[in-house]
Amino acid sequence: MEQEKDYNLTGLKLLFYGMIIQLVANILNGIISAHQVTKVLMSYTGVSGIMLTIIVAAINIVAVVIIVMGLAKTQKYTARFREAKMYYIIDIALISVAYILSAATIGLMASRFTGHKAVLTVIAGFSLILFIAGIAALIFNLLAVRGTMFGCSDIAIGNGNQKLQRSCKRMWHVYLASFLLMMVFVIVIVSIMMFNVNLTSSSGKLAYWVGHRFGGGTVLAIIFLLASMLFYMIMQLLVIFRVRAIYKIFNGRPLPGAKPMALKHPAYEPSEIHEVVSVRQPETPEVVVTSKENE
Repeated sequence: MEQEKDYNLTGLKLLFYGMIIQLVANILNGIISAHQVTKVLMSYTGVSGIMLTIIVAAINIVAVVIIVMGLAKTQKYTARFREAKMYYIIDIALISVAYILSAATIGLMASRFTGHKAVLTVIAGFSLILFIAGIAALIFNLLAVRGTMFGCSDIAIGNGNQKLQRSCKRMWHVYLASFLLMMVFVIVIVSIMMFNVNLTSSSGKLAYWVGHRFGGGTVLAIIFLLASMLFYMIMQLLVIFRVRAIYKIFNGRPLPGAKPMALKHPAYEPSEIHEVVSVRQPETPEVVVTSKENE
């Protein structure tokens, strides 16, 4: 088998498209989740949410399959891509479990058996498993993105591009910071709702003003959450286009340390060159010099 001499990074092209599709699926999932939360707060539910959840789940799963296929084609260049592929495989399994439980929970909440104690217990169990699976999926997705960025970094430094290598690593750190910031605001909003925190009853002037201006603080927390989600989405786009940049720059380039191909003889085919080289030249006849004394 002929040794590969140039980068074949078509897998990164698949990775790029898969991450775009996954981002769209995540945005749709966020819209559906917000709609479901609104319906719960307004004390009514609808079966239509099940179909929407199934559609988004299918889109997300297809996206992750495309991502895994892309990483499988590029894992030969760095172990980081192999690690990212394994994390995405675990992630797709957890996403599948989460969506199945989510659809089942919505269906049970919309059924006429909602008030039964056994059904409420099942819903509570599903919700707990859904929460654990969701947190685990987020963690493995973060690890997969880290592996992807570090894989891009390995390709860049392997070709002597230190600036691009540092850029890939810095992108991962900013991406992680944006995710953690978003999670902080999610926890704040959940805490406000669970413990019924109302800043209008606070003795502090600033807290009192915020409470009256922004609905007890909940509206302000939601505004910050939306801002952090927008920032996180921008970071996702930057990660996606960094993958595309690595593909554009290095695809088709010679691998580091690859030997240049031998040039063909301009006047002969290889078989003809072999024949020319193998022909023995005629030997020069030996010249015998005789002296006059021997005549």
